[in-house]
Amino acid sequence: MATLETQYKNFLKSNPTSTFTFEEWKKKWADDIRPIIEELNNPPIEWKLYEQYTKHFVGYEDIPDYEWFKYELKNNEAFREKFGPPIVSDNFQIGPDGAYEHENIWER
Repeated sequence: MATLETQYKNFLKSNPTSTFTFEEWKKKWADDIRPIIEELNNPPIEWKLYEQYTKHFVGYEDIPDYEWFKYELKNNEAFREKFGPPIVSDNFQIGPDGAYEHENIWER
């Protein structure tokens, strides 16, 4: 990976009309990647469930992908009952993107 200085120089080459100083560019860059880093450090519950699910496929080459898994959780009740989160309260719902919206039951 290139140094920040090199990345900034490359940014200026690609965006010659930019008026960002190096410090302004670093702040914007940090603001842009912060949500990504936070998501990586705090994966959604569906990711933890998917990791558990894929343990059933050790040694197989054709493992269902994460998007398929989320789709099945949202749309397939039998699948959700088998591979979804344990119900510890009624305080959850499935959001429009198929993600579970509730307190993090894995942090208990």
